[in-house]
Amino acid sequence: MSARVCIRLLKDFPVLGKEGTVHVVTKKYADQYLLPEKIAVIVPITTVYEPSGPPSPKIRPMLKLGDLKTGGFEASMRELRLPPMRFFLKTTPDLPIQSVSWEWVEPGRLRLLPQGNIYVKIEYAKHRYLATLEYVQSLASRKVRKPIIVDGSNVGWLSGEPSVSGLFEVYYYIAKRSDQFYFPLLWVFDRSFRRVLKWGEKKIFDEFCRYAGVKVVDYADREVFETAKSLKTPYILSNDRFKEFFTEGYIRISL
Repeated sequence: MSARVCIRLLKDFPVLGKEGTVHVVTKKYADQYLLPEKIAVIVPITTVYEPSGPPSPKIRPMLKLGDLKTGGFEASMRELRLPPMRFFLKTTPDLPIQSVSWEWVEPGRLRLLPQGNIYVKIEYAKHRYLATLEYVQSLASRKVRKPIIVDGSNVGWLSGEPSVSGLFEVYYYIAKRSDQFYFPLLWVFDRSFRRVLKWGEKKIFDEFCRYAGVKVVDYADREVFETAKSLKTPYILSNDRFKEFFTEGYIRISL
């Protein structure tokens, strides 16, 4: 189970709640997003609930994203600046403008994904891609550069050990940190990546692989370049320098 911390919001944040409210979130989500963006500060976990009786009206636990039917979730949805459910997008100069639509991931499926982001399905060119809400918000508002090929087995080792957490950090990086925006994301994994994951993360990885744009192969490095060539995109996201490959003409982006 992921380590969790207690945070207090320094300003209104629609996904969680109003300024001053206290929530329990994953430590990784707090360390890599809420604290650096000055959205929240860590507080002692004993302040989440009153010592006795029901929770204070001003203090509530973290929103359970796995249950879309809760009143708290619906209230938060009304506060979000949601992009249009359908909009038009031009991904590359050689392709015509195409329609893009999105919808929420089903409640049952959400339970198979890490908490901390709200997950959506993006429908584009008759395929459904997994993404986060902040990613689809950026998709609707930013200029798309081109598709990008993600070396999934590599970014999955970003923290020094195999974990699916690194995969979901890619959405945040492209939506919030990258100077250029890329869509769609095409993922390539070594078949061995799933075997080294912890048991609980194997289910998350299996859910991740249900969506379009994910390939699991015997040798991911070669497939990364073959996929980039077939899609006529030079952009590859990986921390691997691919010294054994001829990389001229490709642009490697690292986290």
